Amino acid sequence: MDGRGDEARSLAERGFAIAPWFKPMVGFLAALLTRDGEADRAETLLRQLSPDQGYVDPIGRAIFHLLCGEIDRTADWAERAIEERQTAVLFFLNAHAQVLRSSARWAKLARMMNLSQ
Repeated sequence: MDGRGDEARSLAERGFAIAPWFKPMVGFLAALLTRDGEADRAETLLRQLSPDQGYVDPIGRAIFHLLCGEIDRTADWAERAIEERQTAVLFFLNAHAQVLRSSARWAKLARMMNLSQ
């Protein structure tokens, strides 16, 4: 977000208004709401990403945990995305979750994708 939280929040709100079904955007907005102290609204959005709602897009959950600074939880959801052969996982890991490359979890994630470490 490069220190531009207000701009990120505005774009996330707009993106969610246009495509409330797009789970990565749900995770993104829920994380920004959490960071801004709007726990009730964030929790409402997170319910859309919970397993009791049927299929859970693991990228939406991974984005949420990444933006909340929860690296191990991000890795958990990235693993699930890899296991499910989620097509967006490579883009997510390369474009958004580079912090995972310096975590203890990267070696396993790289092996799961047959990448060199």
